[in-house]
Amino acid sequence: MRKQLTSGMVLAMALAAVESPAQAPQLDVYRVDASGFPEVRASIELRLPSGELADSLSAAALRVAEGDRLVSARVVDPETPEPTAYLFVVDVSGSMKAILPSVRAAVQAFVDGLGERDRAAIVAFHDEDALLHPFTADRAALAGNLDRLQPAGKSTQLYRALMRSSEALTTVGLPERRVVVVISDGHDEGTAYTLDDAIEKVRGAGASVVALGVTSGDPKYLLNLERMAAKSKGLFLRVEPGAAWTEKVALVARHVGSRFVVQWTSGLATDGSTSRVRLEAAMGDASVNADLEVTAPLVEPPPPWWKTPAGMGGLAAAVVVLAVVSALFVRSRRRRRAEMEELKGELERERQQRADVEKGIGQGLEEVKGKLQDLERPAAAPAAAPAPMEAAPAKRRTVFVSGAQPAPTRVPPPPYASALLEVSNGPLAGSKLPLPPGRCTLGRDDVNQIVVLDDKASSQHAVIAFDGGRCVLEDVGSTNGTFVDEQRLSGAWVLADGERVRLGGTTFVFRGR
Repeated sequence: MRKQLTSGMVLAMALAAVESPAQAPQLDVYRVDASGFPEVRASIELRLPSGELADSLSAAALRVAEGDRLVSARVVDPETPEPTAYLFVVDVSGSMKAILPSVRAAVQAFVDGLGERDRAAIVAFHDEDALLHPFTADRAALAGNLDRLQPAGKSTQLYRALMRSSEALTTVGLPERRVVVVISDGHDEGTAYTLDDAIEKVRGAGASVVALGVTSGDPKYLLNLERMAAKSKGLFLRVEPGAAWTEKVALVARHVGSRFVVQWTSGLATDGSTSRVRLEAAMGDASVNADLEVTAPLVEPPPPWWKTPAGMGGLAAAVVVLAVVSALFVRSRRRRRAEMEELKGELERERQQRADVEKGIGQGLEEVKGKLQDLERPAAAPAAAPAPMEAAPAKRRTVFVSGAQPAPTRVPPPPYASALLEVSNGPLAGSKLPLPPGRCTLGRDDVNQIVVLDDKASSQHAVIAFDGGRCVLEDVGSTNGTFVDEQRLSGAWVLADGERVRLGGTTFVFRGR
């Protein structure tokens, strides 16, 4: 209805005949919605001193007081027009016979102007009342029942009709905004109910009365309709006999559409309590206010994080992770311990092997010393020695082991104050390696004093004992053997200056001073 009839709203101010006497402005609150707290919305109507509803309201004219706290409010446009339930209560008693055709046309105009979300029902009354059609959005069905608005009965039971027809406003699913459109001359004859009974019933259903008073007789009964509208915070319009209804329909549409939605951000405590809030609207030099109740939701303080589902899940996950980490740590520690035990065993075996090698070398040195002492001991003179002859110059001879032949005797080299090995081949050719006093091992393993980087050399290949000025070379069980001047050794050998010593593929030249 609001979309089709807004062009007639400009006629409202021209209807001087229907203006009510001047009165104080009034602010009515119809609904408070705190479901989106702290955002609160309230549906209000602002009635002018003339009794008409204001059709404009600015945010600057609004103010909300929550106790001592002032909150700025704003007027919002609803996303869709607010739907309305219209209950048409039409007087068809004998006194209305002459004007019923125009009444049917007026109701038809109302039905044609219904919005898609609006609902409407039609009740006809005289000394009885009848529901011609229940609430529906089917405008064609409503229009098809208008021909049933025919004069009947001998009296008018206005108050009873309002009492009984208001029960239809309790229909489930009706819009929250509800309007009872009464078309009558206001006469009530012999009803057991009072006007106040009827108004209480209407307001109890959450509705207001828009009364269209029409009569060709005594107009005093129109006061009943005016009181209904005033007490239900509705609207009273008088229709003169023979006047067009178009202007009245437009004015009703303006009245129904003159509801504003006010919104503000509340600062009330979220403790579930209901607080009284004052809404004030400025109107020129005057102002009007209304009290409303806002129930803030109860917001429990958040539980400790460890009591929340996320926190408990996190703790459970942490326990699982801790258990896994602990198990991995224990497993790693056990593995490390086993590795350490294995390493200790290997070191002990290597230490025992070295001890065995050193023992073998010591025994070899003792044997070499014994042989050297035998060589140095002077031979006993023969019993009958011939005359001495001039001795030939002594030649240095090298004793090699070849097959099972005995090694020739050799004059021991003189004692040396220092000795070294000179590398004669490989990437380190020309390098000179001094021999320290005492025992010096040679081999591929880095535990040797002289490391021979040769794949054909053994881990521990040979040993040189530099003691008493003599350098004694001995093979310690190498795989490929130790060679002096390309002759393989089978025991201890006292090195002489210039002799070539080969271990695997590496050759050294012994230098003694």
